[in-house]
Amino acid sequence: MCLDDVVEGEHPVDGGSQRAEAHPWRRGRHSELVDLISGVSRKVLTQTLRRLQRYGLVERRAEAPRRVEYRLTDLGRTPVEPIEVLTDWARDHGGAVADFQEAAASAPERPR
Repeated sequence: MCLDDVVEGEHPVDGGSQRAEAHPWRRGRHSELVDLISGVSRKVLTQTLRRLQRYGLVERRAEAPRRVEYRLTDLGRTPVEPIEVLTDWARDHGGAVADFQEAAASAPERPR
């Protein structure tokens, strides 16, 4: 899960639907963020960072030619703790949710 998932209203529980894990980064260069967020393409990361900038959650700073750093704004840091709590809950209970989904999928349908 990433910050953008929460902003967009997506709250996946099982690992299969997660686009990226939540990471407590505070700032980083584009290439560092690509390495940090498993499975994200450069294009998707760029689109997400631009969207988060429009939300006021991330700021882009050009420190030198070809050296751009992204940082969470004060507003962008506010959901970090709730995201960590949700991530911990998913780690602790994701197996139980997956077990329930598996049992429900294999259960015979009840007549209506």
